[in-house]
Amino acid sequence: MSSVTFPIGVGGDGSTVTDDSNTSTGLANGGHRTRFVPALTQVVNIANYVVTMANNTTASAAAADADAITASTQATNAATSFTNMDKKYLGSKASDPTLDNQGATLAVGALYWNTTSSKLRVRTSGSVFVDAAITSAGTLQSANNLSELTATAATARTNLGLGSLAIKSSLVAGDIPSLDWSKITTGKPTTLAGYGITDAVGSSHISDATLHLTSAQNTLLDGVTATATELNYASGVTPGSITANKNVIRDANGYITANYLNMIADQISITSSFTRIAIETNLDGYLRWVSATDFHTNTNRKRFTREVVGGTLAVGKNYSIYTGTVAITMSMPTIANSASGDIIQITNLAGTWATNSFTITCPANVNIHNMAFGESLVCDTNAVSGFTLVCNYNDGTYAYWSII
Repeated sequence: MSSVTFPIGVGGDGSTVTDDSNTSTGLANGGHRTRFVPALTQVVNIANYVVTMANNTTASAAAADADAITASTQATNAATSFTNMDKKYLGSKASDPTLDNQGATLAVGALYWNTTSSKLRVRTSGSVFVDAAITSAGTLQSANNLSELTATAATARTNLGLGSLAIKSSLVAGDIPSLDWSKITTGKPTTLAGYGITDAVGSSHISDATLHLTSAQNTLLDGVTATATELNYASGVTPGSITANKNVIRDANGYITANYLNMIADQISITSSFTRIAIETNLDGYLRWVSATDFHTNTNRKRFTREVVGGTLAVGKNYSIYTGTVAITMSMPTIANSASGDIIQITNLAGTWATNSFTITCPANVNIHNMAFGESLVCDTNAVSGFTLVCNYNDGTYAYWSII
């Protein structure tokens, strides 16, 4: 018996036909009627498969030929690049070569490593080899600590935001900006010593408005004197009225005292043995000795403001008006600057109103002691030693003042 199998690997379906009468595969006994045509179909399929594979093989061969051509080109280019490189860098040699590695003339710029001198050498346009110099110009080297920046140091500092302070070994006042104390939030000294002050009097030495000095500080004042000419700078003092003792001295309790000025020429005769007090009594710039009783009388004047120029009277103030030199004119307060119950006291100082008058002018809506509104009060007699002005009424439109 003969048989034919159509393999799947070559385009068949894997079926088999035989020439016997096998009921499954045979062609005899009428089996050809159902199996012959399918068998021919398998033959055609296998033939088509063979044709397709032949065509694919042809295409692959063509592609392989193209790849071979490309590979050949790449190999040629690589060989050319290697040749060019081999002409430029000649490798390690013990001495200057006369030909390149292909035996051709040396090219300008050709390099090689000289194993004798351990230096890189280069072929110049003068057909000689020289050591290849790698310049350090324009570079910074750590060993130089930035000294290479000498020519451009100012620009470099500006670029780094350092400014001119970076090259100063010490600061001057102009280098430190003016800062208000409010800008300094930490590190403020809390003692005089913190500010560098070491010769000040401590708070423990001050009591009852009296200055107490340490022993060392007292010593600094011992022997301090003033000449007669220097003491004569005081107004009204003449050289003949200065006593011999002019020293600034320290007593046993550490208090600083100075000798008083003895103004004999202007002294008022006092027979009392009680303490005398020097005050100005005649408004002439001279101090005079007075008794305690006279001092009490005269000090009552301290509550008065001596007026010799003029101006606007202010409520609540006491004025001593002196017209011994020139007449004085003052004006009453305005409606806005006074109120009911306000008082102004005025004194005829040294009885001078008869010499030159004292005049009080009034705004148009202010009157004094039933005078017309805006009318002036003229004081030109010494029969009046002074008076008090009282605002009886002020309604914001008119003000009425009386004299008491």
